[in-house]
Amino acid sequence: MTVDAARARAHPDLVPLWRGLVVYRVVALVAAVVGLVRGLDAWARPALGIAVVVAMAVWTGYSSWRYLRTGDPATAVADLVLTALATTSTLLVDTPARIAAGGAVITTVWSAGPVLALAIALGWRGGLTGALVSIAV
Repeated sequence: MTVDAARARAHPDLVPLWRGLVVYRVVALVAAVVGLVRGLDAWARPALGIAVVVAMAVWTGYSSWRYLRTGDPATAVADLVLTALATTSTLLVDTPARIAAGGAVITTVWSAGPVLALAIALGWRGGLTGALVSIAV
């Protein structure tokens, strides 16, 4: 096996964790879709909300494929950045009154995915960094 081929595969001991993350992320995406459907009429910009959730679905598919194939920490970092952007899109999608009242962010529990991915890829330091970034967002 070449060095490139070895790098293109997730570490065998971590594959069950990556699989668990993928299942979690899909279930969390379903929760975001339910939140979208339930809150659609109350949002300031529902079309933008739909676009964000569609982007979340596309990213979930792509990142899941990458995690299962490579377990690459760079994918987890990109995941954190894109999830932070999706979470902050709540400020554009939802009304200021609902945000001030503590309404759920558009990403709901989906936003925990990159924290878990960073913990799997980089250990507790990666998970802690991801958690701190997510909390800041």
